[in-house]
Amino acid sequence: MRRHFDPKLPGVLEWVEEVTPAYNRLVNAIRAAIDPQGIVFGGQIRPVLPRC
Repeated sequence: MRRHFDPKLPGVLEWVEEVTPAYNRLVNAIRAAIDPQGIVFGGQIRPVLPRC
């Protein structure tokens, strides 16, 4: 899947814009409740996605 990832694919930027608010709320809730340094998110994210 990583080999076939293309950030220029239709819908990628729209998806990032759609999920960013919910992701930010999740991270803020975790930071407020527990030690964020103790959490490990599984999987890998392509380096280009956080910059979108």
